[in-house]
Amino acid sequence: MIGRRSLLAALLACAGTRLAAQQPDPLAGRFGGPFSLIAHDGRRVSDADFRGRFVLIYFGYTRCPDVCPIDLLTMGEALKKLGREADGIQPLFITVDPARDTKELLADYVTSFHPRLLGLTGSEAEVADAVRAWKIGRAHV
Repeated sequence: MIGRRSLLAALLACAGTRLAAQQPDPLAGRFGGPFSLIAHDGRRVSDADFRGRFVLIYFGYTRCPDVCPIDLLTMGEALKKLGREADGIQPLFITVDPARDTKELLADYVTSFHPRLLGLTGSEAEVADAVRAWKIGRAHV
């Protein structure tokens, strides 16, 4: 697990460093991929909606007792500290428990951490595809 300081450092580095077009992305092709999920406001969104922007993705679930809320608070605080630099970063919370984490529940949950944090859910298959694409170890929830 990433600690709060590590998350903040990574976020600051991400926002402060814009890779030049000629530099290859060392992580390209290793993880990530297309997804199509439902946002907490009811819109269907996909990875294509965020092209050209930095995306900070957190996988978790609303019933997570300690780790998820602490990490999401840290994410929100880091974005606040970045000020205007954070405008180019879209924070996402993708649930790994779509059976319980409805868009209505996510709407209440994510707005507690940051006003631009977008909660994403979908069918079991859609979430499983995102989890697999991003190589997230799925705990028993």
